[in-house]
Amino acid sequence: MERVFQFIEPGTHHDNVYGPSLQRLLFVACSEVETAWSGILHANGYPTSGRWTTNDYVKIESATGLSDYSVKLVDVAGYPLIYPFRGWTASSPTTSLSWYDAYNKVKHDNERNAHHATLKNVVDACAAVYVLAIGQFGQNPFLPGDRFGQRVLFIEGVYNYQEADVYHGVSGGGSWTPVNYPF
Repeated sequence: MERVFQFIEPGTHHDNVYGPSLQRLLFVACSEVETAWSGILHANGYPTSGRWTTNDYVKIESATGLSDYSVKLVDVAGYPLIYPFRGWTASSPTTSLSWYDAYNKVKHDNERNAHHATLKNVVDACAAVYVLAIGQFGQNPFLPGDRFGQRVLFIEGVYNYQEADVYHGVSGGGSWTPVNYPF
């Protein structure tokens, strides 16, 4: 995304800009999102009948509170907070995420839908990758200076955990037992 911002100034006035480079970045970001979703379901023993779809992936929202996470663009004054999973619903699991719906439209009919690979959809998809990485790996999922480091996004709002969700440590030298989320 940093490279894209060298050519397209980030701002709501450029949200609808589209092109081949944005399309490639949208594909990469959404593939990463799908990989994370699959990883979460797999790690929790979620059953599969061959292939998961957004009807399965949307169940991750109830387990993680993804819609509560907000992201901001670093050093972009006036750009609104990004809530990449806000409004994700089981009744419309693909189309309720506008950036993911755009990805599917472009993927399945690029000739007619290339205009959906917009800067806004790319920013939202990259924010979704960032939120999923933080949800899985903690506040600093991308180490500074490594090839996955990034300086464009910053987690602004974090899921408001309930007391029962907060880790308090193991007392008395006990051991850990993994527990799958009951989707």
